[in-house]
Amino acid sequence: MDQHAQRGTPTATVEGRSEEPTGNGYRASHPTLSSYHPPHAVICMDLQSEENRYLVSTSELNRRCSPPKCYSSNTVVSYLRKAKAQKKNIEEKLTGMGVQPTKRTKLTSLCTKLCEDECSELVSDVMFLAAKFTPQRKVIQEMCENEDVHDAISKTEACRKTLQTLLATLGRNWETFGQATHGLGPGLMVGTFEFIDSCLKEKIKTLKSSTKDVN
Repeated sequence: MDQHAQRGTPTATVEGRSEEPTGNGYRASHPTLSSYHPPHAVICMDLQSEENRYLVSTSELNRRCSPPKCYSSNTVVSYLRKAKAQKKNIEEKLTGMGVQPTKRTKLTSLCTKLCEDECSELVSDVMFLAAKFTPQRKVIQEMCENEDVHDAISKTEACRKTLQTLLATLGRNWETFGQATHGLGPGLMVGTFEFIDSCLKEKIKTLKSSTKDVN
């Protein structure tokens, strides 16, 4: 087991990893290059590539074995990408870590096999691609066509405030959603809201700039 996290090999510890109880349920902060993880603190996921190894913490496993997912031992083994033949050894280690799987998994989805760090990386990649391949300037230009400048500025500012209030309200009420999607759902929603807000902010900037040009 690697003692240090390297680029492409994100890891997670039991007690040492910082976890932010943000709107997406729990979003793990990425470890530093000097992060050290005791062998008893994590279970390493078996992936085909050593460059894509993830270490799943006790806290994360407890979240998966709690509502709404309530993972069974079989689902935990699958979650960790372990062979079925390793089930007994995994169960013994889980017991030692204080993790108690249920007899039957209550909820499965496409997120079932994705650990939290994978979901966090997926959110980052999706939003990076959105920013890279969405022609924001063209979008802003189309939004500003045939509008009364001062009225448009007022309405856009009001829209930003409404969206910010909505996001904050959602963030206070989607903990279960975050648990069910391992942070992926709320993370994508936050990213989308932020992207939209960025467009609106740029629209206001463009509108104000046009008034200066007129003057």
